[in-house]
Amino acid sequence: DVVVLDGPVDPTRWANENSGEWVSHVHQDLLSTCSRTSQFCAQRIGRMAHEPRLVMDSIVDGTLPCLSELSWLNQSAASRHAGHLIASLDAHVLAAPYWHRLARCSPSDVQQLDVFAASRREADSAQEPVDVWAWGLGSIIVMSELYTFAAAGLSYSEQVFRTGRLLATATPELMFGRLTNVFKKPVTYTPDPAYYMRYASVPSTPIVVLVGTLDPNTEHGLGVRFAAGLGRNARLFTIPYQAHGTFNPESPCVLAFVQSWLKSFGTIPVDEFEACLAATPPPDFDGCTEKSQTLSMQMFGTADLWNMGDDAPACNGPHPSVAPHHAQPLST
Repeated sequence: DVVVLDGPVDPTRWANENSGEWVSHVHQDLLSTCSRTSQFCAQRIGRMAHEPRLVMDSIVDGTLPCLSELSWLNQSAASRHAGHLIASLDAHVLAAPYWHRLARCSPSDVQQLDVFAASRREADSAQEPVDVWAWGLGSIIVMSELYTFAAAGLSYSEQVFRTGRLLATATPELMFGRLTNVFKKPVTYTPDPAYYMRYASVPSTPIVVLVGTLDPNTEHGLGVRFAAGLGRNARLFTIPYQAHGTFNPESPCVLAFVQSWLKSFGTIPVDEFEACLAATPPPDFDGCTEKSQTLSMQMFGTADLWNMGDDAPACNGPHPSVAPHHAQPLST
């Protein structure tokens, strides 16, 4: 009767060998958003958010001073950390302070970055073990349907070269490139042409497509194409500052709208939802809210998000990100 698609993959545009580059671009978008909405952030990482790029280049080239202070620091570790920092709206506020600490590398920065790395190692080790058979089958499906639109994918060495300086992990590309390299041929099957790289044929069902502006998995631009490909009954809504998966407690506007959309079978007006989205405040990049300070304490071992002491941002009055939202269904 009614459909909601949250962060969908565009069947005609999403090729997995581009994933690392896309994620890196979204990470740069996040840092640029930080500089654009926070003067303090702009002063620390540059108004064009250039410092993290310089830090990554220095890690790859072996010239970053902090390399001698942090035994775990290398390009792969920094890329994995960057991937975590764009995975959710909560983690977004940590991204610029993470790169700023790497660039400055004071004794307290080193101590706090060690806390961050240890926290990430603990989180990774706590993950459920991988079902090897299911992982292998999933890899074959992805290689066949999503890895490449060309006759042959990039080689493993080509992927290593292409992804060497990204602000993102290149794990998906390297994994599939490595499989092809090991077996000396693509491990694929022929997808069914009835659905491969096709949209549904102008469905009559009311459809809502939701995409976050900072979605590292299925980028916002792909949502625009997907909605257009589904035809006249599909509506696209862009969710400000959101990562992958906008239907969650971090998006009270979305929660309220989807409830009302489903209850009304897609007939409610959307003006109130659009107004709610337009009023969405930016993340607390300055570290003024209790939520940000608690997260900083958890990840860096200090409530001072930027580790600036007396030079920390002035938090006069409530930050706009703590304005109350109530996830009540919109009027039908």
